[in-house]
Amino acid sequence: MIKTVFIFLTLSLLLTKTYGQKDEIYRNEGKTYGHAGSSYNVDILTLESNGEYQLMYQKFYSKKLKNKNIFFDLTTENGTWSKKQDTLYIKSAENKKVVKFLVLKKNKIALVIEEVEISPAKWKKINY
Repeated sequence: MIKTVFIFLTLSLLLTKTYGQKDEIYRNEGKTYGHAGSSYNVDILTLESNGEYQLMYQKFYSKKLKNKNIFFDLTTENGTWSKKQDTLYIKSAENKKVVKFLVLKKNKIALVIEEVEISPAKWKKINY
């Protein structure tokens, strides 16, 4: 009897660790055009389970250099995040700026621009 209870507790502990809340990682990439020329950007948003986030902006000269992982600019931003209904709020720790994302599906989010419209660029969840 004690053996079966021990096995049951061990299995339940292992299942809660493996199927518990994990970090969510979203990715957005594409070519952008600016006054200095075009660049290929890869943005990665990591939502940690403790309520913090990290947002990395990577800029490449071209998609070919992205495949070789040779970037010319890397910027990171940290802060906290919260989710209310179908809206994700991220608040920067440096400048206290709040950015809103709309949760479209289970694995896609979109940036809300100036409280009026949704960005056409969709962020895809890359870890399931």
